[in-house]
Amino acid sequence: PAAPPPKAAAPAAKPVAPPARPAAPAPRQAEASGRHKKPVDVLGELEKLRQEVRGRPHPPRKAKPASNGHGELSREIQMTVDRADFRRLRRISLNLQVEDEDHRVVNSVRDFHVDIRDPQSLEKVLLRLSIALNAKG
Repeated sequence: PAAPPPKAAAPAAKPVAPPARPAAPAPRQAEASGRHKKPVDVLGELEKLRQEVRGRPHPPRKAKPASNGHGELSREIQMTVDRADFRRLRRISLNLQVEDEDHRVVNSVRDFHVDIRDPQSLEKVLLRLSIALNAKG
């Protein structure tokens, strides 16, 4: 019996290059423009959340005046109402008081009403107010 023909030699293996390093991530927009975000008071924000969960109001924070003499504050209120009660809603009423450091009312807006039309078709109402408090004299 004849021996099987010799196998052809396997082609020589090509040298494998080391894996390429991943490219560095592109700089974020703020870093690219030279601007950086303001530092966030993480512990303060966590404390606010903790107090919200416990149903306590936020501790008062002072407005930080900008270089143009304006200050801006932001607060959020969330309320939950049973669905049956929600469908009966017709108005949101607000009273706003401005107080001094001794809690004396300096000025106020009473019975500010926002009417709600057709609440049966709604699942949520988002009311955004912009309140401007100006100094005079």
